[in-house]
Amino acid sequence: MFAKKLAEVLKPNTVLLLRGEVGAGKTFFSSHIAKNFGADELTSSSFACVAAHAGRWNVIHCDFYRKRATQSFFDTEIEPHLAPPWLLLIEWPERMAEREMIAGNEALDVHIQREGTGKRKITVARVN
Repeated sequence: MFAKKLAEVLKPNTVLLLRGEVGAGKTFFSSHIAKNFGADELTSSSFACVAAHAGRWNVIHCDFYRKRATQSFFDTEIEPHLAPPWLLLIEWPERMAEREMIAGNEALDVHIQREGTGKRKITVARVN
């Protein structure tokens, strides 16, 4: 699976910005990435917004479908979980002050698109 291959090349302290429509598979993809770092219980955090999972790396999963994330939210709710090595998975990153929050960290933009029943097109690009 592509998620496993991507996880194998990720550097510690990386941000993955997961984009795609509702039901595209962002959480499913996130859960398969997280399993590679010992976080086996990742599920949708739409209502909690942020969920931290301890494993070989600290995996922080954010789902901003129902909430806009300000810099203040990032500083109080996410940053305390970023004990190295970490991986920050952000669903719906367009609802956050993205530039300030990921500045200075490795960041990848992951776009997931449905292409028929059970098929997905996944593109990955570095964020500068």
